[in-house]
Amino acid sequence: MNAPILTLPSLASASAPNLLNYNASTKAVSYAAPFRPQYSYYVAKNGSDANDGSYSRPWLTIQYAISAIEASESDDCAIHVAFGEYTENLTFTRGYISLISPLNTQDTSEICKITGNISVAIVAGRDGLNTNTILLQGFLVSGSVVDTSLSQHTLFLQDC
Repeated sequence: MNAPILTLPSLASASAPNLLNYNASTKAVSYAAPFRPQYSYYVAKNGSDANDGSYSRPWLTIQYAISAIEASESDDCAIHVAFGEYTENLTFTRGYISLISPLNTQDTSEICKITGNISVAIVAGRDGLNTNTILLQGFLVSGSVVDTSLSQHTLFLQDC
């Protein structure tokens, strides 16, 4: 199985603060507060939900990645999603998850599209400060965003 194609060109945005910092010369990515994930997982169109979510063995669906992380991780997590169209509904039940697509400003044919609805249904937070932050960055979203949360949270949509 081929590894997913994940490229990270300049992530600067004139209209919003940048939550990811990318150094083109070293190809290093760093996260601006409050996003400093402890764990990174990967999703790609050539993946399988039977995989472990690593770079070389990515998951196939975004919702599987979200559910697996919510069930097993208590720390901040980043889900890196490779280019492609993902037709699925997404539900977040806890925060501290960053859903990140590579941004390719030079080639508009390379996009990461979510066709489906996004539901945020957070019940309780992990702590009292910056409770339940969710980041979606670099996606074209075709669907609605519904929030039925009972807990205070922040949802960042950047470059979407």
